[in-house]
Amino acid sequence: MYRPLLTAIFLAFSCATIAQQITPKLISTAGGYNKSSAVSVSWSMGETFIRSVKPAATRVHEGFQAPSTSNPKLISLVLSKGSLSPVFSSGRRAYTAAVGSEVNSLTITPTASMPSANIKVNTVNVVSGSASQPISLAYGNNSISVVVTGRDLTKKVYTVVVTRIPVEAMLTFSGKVYLQSILDASSGLMNNTLNTSGILQAKATGQPFTNMFNYQGAETVGQNFFAANRDIVDWVLIELRDRSTPATIVGARAVFVKRDGNLVEPDGLTTAIAFSGLAPASYFVVIRHRNHLGIRSAISVDFTTSSASYDFTSGAGKTHQTQAYTSTVQVGNVWAMRGGNSNSNGNVKSNGPENDQDRIQNIKLGGSLSLVMTSQYAAEDLNMDGVVKTNGPANDQNFLWNFILGGLFSRIYAEQL
Repeated sequence: MYRPLLTAIFLAFSCATIAQQITPKLISTAGGYNKSSAVSVSWSMGETFIRSVKPAATRVHEGFQAPSTSNPKLISLVLSKGSLSPVFSSGRRAYTAAVGSEVNSLTITPTASMPSANIKVNTVNVVSGSASQPISLAYGNNSISVVVTGRDLTKKVYTVVVTRIPVEAMLTFSGKVYLQSILDASSGLMNNTLNTSGILQAKATGQPFTNMFNYQGAETVGQNFFAANRDIVDWVLIELRDRSTPATIVGARAVFVKRDGNLVEPDGLTTAIAFSGLAPASYFVVIRHRNHLGIRSAISVDFTTSSASYDFTSGAGKTHQTQAYTSTVQVGNVWAMRGGNSNSNGNVKSNGPENDQDRIQNIKLGGSLSLVMTSQYAAEDLNMDGVVKTNGPANDQNFLWNFILGGLFSRIYAEQL
């Protein structure tokens, strides 16, 4: 007489004859068992049970155990290039991302909530927490699917549409900002002494940010430009930064700021500042100047319609803040970038190493208390009147101590980007 043969094997097991014909079926849930006649078999998750009757070997029972509840999902989804929009959430299935024209491939790293879940990225198996194979990107939209399958064959599908932006794509930004050092509280206008004195035309026809901010732009203006545009007060640098990693600069332009605070292209007229090669998305906007502390928008600015605007002057809450004091300073009824940064190093102070008073007195003026340097386009010219000095009326040392720092020599203002 032949006794039934009971075996338990994992799904991955391959049998030479009968097992290859088996289609797995769910016959138990977590903590359960399968019973046949007088024989009961306890289950471990994922095991397959086969009962064969010999010699005929014609009857086979098969199946596998799944958790009592199966909710396969991702807890993380990370791109090697670009950022997901919106920010990843397990309950959200559809995302977009954008990369520049130079990015021709990327990888995607999905992490499942259940280690036993199966993950496929564009139909190719990927181990949870590991990067996929490189995915080629064509110009325009590229759809990437991520399918997560649980033990009970329940599936969730996540989709990421990655847009590879051609070089000719363009965003525009319109903004307003004031500089503390030259803003008149009563009129709400900034003085334009550097322009009317001829200093900008003589010494600032090209953008000045190459050395101080490592900006390599080629913005320049021609002969007699400033005489024809007397309402321009100085250059400023606009940076667009990644929404997820604000330290990452994705685009930058050197432009002019006018007396009323409006930003304009180097043509002196156009208020829509152009940024090429960027995808319509949300970006932080940063404004930087030669001797004022840089500021960053309090929120990421929405460029999804290809254009955006932001007014930094209407309140302290319009700028990012990490210190006990605001990034901007109130002047009358508006808010302005903080002045006094004579060495363009991201802080304003009159004591300690690399302080701004020392920069003016000992480096720019060579230690001379009587020296007066005229016709200057220099960061050490804190009040932006074209003269650097530490004695007499309207001197830069007094401007730093009493106007910028309010008479407190120990006070320090740091850039909050």
